[in-house]
Amino acid sequence: MSAQTGSRLAVLGWDEWFEERFASIAHEGLVPARVTADFGAAYVVADAHRSQRAVVARSLRERGLPAVGDWVALRHRETLSQIEGIVDRRTVFSRKVAGQESKEQVLACNVDLAFVVASAQDVDARRIERYLAMAWQSGAAPVVILTKADLAPDIDALVLELEVAAAGTPVV
Repeated sequence: MSAQTGSRLAVLGWDEWFEERFASIAHEGLVPARVTADFGAAYVVADAHRSQRAVVARSLRERGLPAVGDWVALRHRETLSQIEGIVDRRTVFSRKVAGQESKEQVLACNVDLAFVVASAQDVDARRIERYLAMAWQSGAAPVVILTKADLAPDIDALVLELEVAAAGTPVV
């Protein structure tokens, strides 16, 4: 991999951890790419050179679909590139599918830092705790960000309350 190729992938979040795992699924003609958008039947992926549309290979559909943030093994095609493998995930944001007992819906993958953003005018510590639990469970490091701090009646007390609820998570 050239330095320029590696640099572009690094900007997208590529590192040694993903490179090691990609090696186990890489075959001739496959390149690493990051899923940046999911449109159901098609995806947008970014590789070392460009962003492009891609579809999932039929053989991969039975094993599970990629999610935004996934690193995938991509085969370039003339008209539409094809996703032929998914690199192991480092972190996963997911939730239970509504109405189904044990079905998981993956929301995003390989997120290192999760921002929980709330207006200081209308903040609910219990809601923040739920979002933080989701971030911690995913493996991402959360940060609580308060907006409209100038409109809060007592911003210092609010920050203190959230710092207690956030159990060591930064509140800014």
